[in-house]
Amino acid sequence: MSVGKKIYSIVAIVIVSTSMSACVHRPPIAEDTAKPSLTPVEIGQLSANAEQAMAAQDYPKTIQLYQTIVNANPTVATAWFRLGIAYLRSDQLPQAQHAFEEAIRNDPSMDKTYANLAMTHLLEFRIIAQKALLSNQISDANRSALRSLIADVEHTLNLPAQSKMTVTK
Repeated sequence: MSVGKKIYSIVAIVIVSTSMSACVHRPPIAEDTAKPSLTPVEIGQLSANAEQAMAAQDYPKTIQLYQTIVNANPTVATAWFRLGIAYLRSDQLPQAQHAFEEAIRNDPSMDKTYANLAMTHLLEFRIIAQKALLSNQISDANRSALRSLIADVEHTLNLPAQSKMTVTK
């Protein structure tokens, strides 16, 4: 390799490295932009209102109230957990997964969160597996396995069986 090509290669590597490190660097958050914390009394009031909304199956309101709590106090594991339940009940699976993971991150001893996170994953699996069955590119053995697993998930979670899809290869 000629000296010119070596220099060009080194300059290119330096430019790419510099560009990539610039993408990673985040400026510090100014203290005056920090979200205010809620008092325990305010958290209790919002939680009570959220639970009333949950009982009424008003999941958008439930989500909004618990989101208010976790935005102001992101370490309140029970609020993350209840937010996850509201998302799960309103079929917002990615949001439910995130909320359950935050609850676990803030309180790993909250055992019931693991079960709800697992159910969320099973529901996500069901959706993905059903989409996979539409593909012409999976083997008969994989198609059979997916159908069996979907049936197991539906049985385990007491879900109505999805209508049988007609899939052409």
